[in-house]
Amino acid sequence: MDYLLEAARITKKGGEIVINGTVTNKYLRGIPNETELAQMGLRLKYNGPLKEEFKQLKFQKSDGSDLSSTVLKTIVFEKVK
Repeated sequence: MDYLLEAARITKKGGEIVINGTVTNKYLRGIPNETELAQMGLRLKYNGPLKEEFKQLKFQKSDGSDLSSTVLKTIVFEKVK
């Protein structure tokens, strides 16, 4: 999650960083621990199945084939400072 530090920098306090993808997606791997998140001013707000508000969206693999919402998950970080 090397992009997370920059995403945290530009997110305002109270804002959220939302990431949707499959468990094999490289952008969902290596969630920082609580201490590392705190250093970035973030906290982990949600880490689980695809949130309801995203289920109506269409997700695709890099080859263009569709992904079922049942294989997707959501991670939400909240900017706390």
